[in-house]
Amino acid sequence: MLIKKTSIILFLIIISSCSSADNREEKIIKYTEDKNKSVLYEAYLVNPDNYTTTGAEYHRKYYPYLIGIARAVTEEKQIVIAEKSIGFYYDKREDKKNKLYLGIDIIAQFDSALPNTTYQGVALTQLKKYLDDVLYIMQSCKSIFLEKDIVGSVIGIRWKREKATEIVTIWISKNDIIRYEIKELTFDEIIHRNFITNTEGKIIRLLR
Repeated sequence: MLIKKTSIILFLIIISSCSSADNREEKIIKYTEDKNKSVLYEAYLVNPDNYTTTGAEYHRKYYPYLIGIARAVTEEKQIVIAEKSIGFYYDKREDKKNKLYLGIDIIAQFDSALPNTTYQGVALTQLKKYLDDVLYIMQSCKSIFLEKDIVGSVIGIRWKREKATEIVTIWISKNDIIRYEIKELTFDEIIHRNFITNTEGKIIRLLR
């Protein structure tokens, strides 16, 4: 009897999640109905001519979604996006061009008043600040992640310190994104389970 009740509850949660995702996806697409604003947000998208993968195909197919992401991140979350950064990337370390990540770069501010201003301390603070909001918006585009070639998301965050630019980039599998959203994974687990690279593009471990 307990198993049956648990199964029913799980089924209801899945149905509710799907309905919520549908509404979120519709909202993203509707952001492109204003053609004047769509043109403005094109500046945040990767130049399609720069692709060396099937990312160009997905870029054209999901152009409204990419514009919607740019607008939602900018207008809803008040987050600054780097120009020509929203698009589809592959992990050059693996060199598998058929495994693509929906990506975006964020421009953050360096706060010298932070208790820990080492690179690792700042990187963790930036990820903690931006990861939830950006992943939520990107995960709203469920149709993109249904594509077998789209294996996750990549989020880069950059900030300036004493005229030098520092960067932290996290590559997250789409299964982990889903599990994180439904709170099966914690922030610490996302950090430890997925690849993170530093300013030089080297894999690092961020420890809390």
